[in-house]
Amino acid sequence: MLRETIVSHASLCTGCRACEVACGFRRTMKMDPFRSSVEIEKDEAEGKFHIHVQESCDVCQDLEVPACIQICQVRALSLGRKFAQ
Repeated sequence: MLRETIVSHASLCTGCRACEVACGFRRTMKMDPFRSSVEIEKDEAEGKFHIHVQESCDVCQDLEVPACIQICQVRALSLGRKFAQ
């Protein structure tokens, strides 16, 4: 069985963290990036960003396009499918 998921393209990420804010707001109706299901982490050694999508992500089932994808200006996030466990 396939289910929708957020696919990250870390090589495009600029580290703006807008996705964290958008997800946290959608979940809590407050500007609370700490409640986000998306986490951006900078690898200081490599100077690159890593995007972690937590299991708590519901892919914004109530929206046509998930909030994190809508807000990402560089398209570092997209909608994809994976096999459900």
